[in-house]
Amino acid sequence: MSSPPLRALEREFRRQLLPGVGGLTTYADRYDAQLQRLREATPVQAKAEFARLGGVVKSWRQYLKQGITLAVLGSIRPGREHVRKWQLDRFGQSQTSAHLRQFADEARAGGGRGDEIRLSPALNDECAALFRRYKDALKRPPAPAGPSSAISPRPG
Repeated sequence: MSSPPLRALEREFRRQLLPGVGGLTTYADRYDAQLQRLREATPVQAKAEFARLGGVVKSWRQYLKQGITLAVLGSIRPGREHVRKWQLDRFGQSQTSAHLRQFADEARAGGGRGDEIRLSPALNDECAALFRRYKDALKRPPAPAGPSSAISPRPG
């Protein structure tokens, strides 16, 4: 049983794994386009194109961490260091300090620290499982064209 904010977030993650519609670009579009550039690259260009492909995957993982963290914390502002520790414990990695700035409470002076993040163990486990389920989803090959690919081109 999943919490409502995480259910909505998972729907958005799945949407990002589908081809974009109406001119909207999704992470799947970005990955597939970069993969095509890699396939067409000369041996000299291949290293740079492969690095760009890794950049799309890194951006996707940042997107996942950001979305999950925002969904469970809501308006709580525990401070960067508490969020960094929470992300490391759940995802094995955390966002950069610049990305974590939004979780700082501007009312506190520089040395002030927020309260620790206290979420239920079940919710913490659900967050970790959601990240694990989607962190490598872009790297899965698209399903062959047909009616089933419209539902889930990158099965989870």
